Amino acid sequence: MDALSDLPPAAEIIANNVDLITQILLFLPAKSLIRFKSVSKQWFALISDTQFAAEHHCRNPRPSISGFFLGWKYAHQSCKCVSLQGDPTGPSLSYLHRIGSVHRTKIVHSCNGLLLCEYSQVLCNVYIDRYLVCNPTTQTYTVIPEPGPNVFSSGCIALLAFDPSKSPRYKVVFLGLYPYVENPYVQIDIYCSESASWKQIRAPCRSLIHPVFCSGVIYWLGYENVVSGFDVDSAKMIEMKKPLKIHSVDRMKYFGECGGCLILFQT
Repeated sequence: MDALSDLPPAAEIIANNVDLITQILLFLPAKSLIRFKSVSKQWFALISDTQFAAEHHCRNPRPSISGFFLGWKYAHQSCKCVSLQGDPTGPSLSYLHRIGSVHRTKIVHSCNGLLLCEYSQVLCNVYIDRYLVCNPTTQTYTVIPEPGPNVFSSGCIALLAFDPSKSPRYKVVFLGLYPYVENPYVQIDIYCSESASWKQIRAPCRSLIHPVFCSGVIYWLGYENVVSGFDVDSAKMIEMKKPLKIHSVDRMKYFGECGGCLILFQT
């Protein structure tokens, strides 16, 4: 039974006014919206609508960070959620523990509230690395389908590209460097959640250092003290409008993204 059925007649009229309710819900934080999905089937459909999600993100383009996941690189322990708002019941990744036949699920990248995780399976005594994308707020996940042959190797770098202001869909990008061939190149394999399909691109490249996703583009450093860029939507290599002045990769302390800006710390 919907919670709306217990409301007084006047309140029920307001609650069933879709336009009014939409305007009210657009001002609420995402965590409250998740709870309100259970109010009624109508509210569930409204909050789950992709157009509503896009408009909500536009009105809240830079939501405050509610917390982060703390993991251990070498210890076989689960990630721990650390709340920055004093919430003792933050999201947990325990629902992912049943996935994979060996080792724990490991977070390899995050982007705008979604997590890209890696886990292992054993098939015919062979360890197979698999990937999934999860939403810790809604406690849901999607396994990335098995790619075709020669799509990516175990030494590749995996990144998640997701911008809810543009689309509710995401892309997973795998970067693999082949430096010891006559013409060195980077192999870029892209999985699109909208079409559930893979796309492969190759571009000349001699080095691949610290890839970072920022505002729709994956940037990485090279030993030639240059920054390369790959536009995920157009699937093309691009040049930076204002190239970073890199002294030396050896002097770099941090290369990352914050608030839609590319950040480089060097000495």
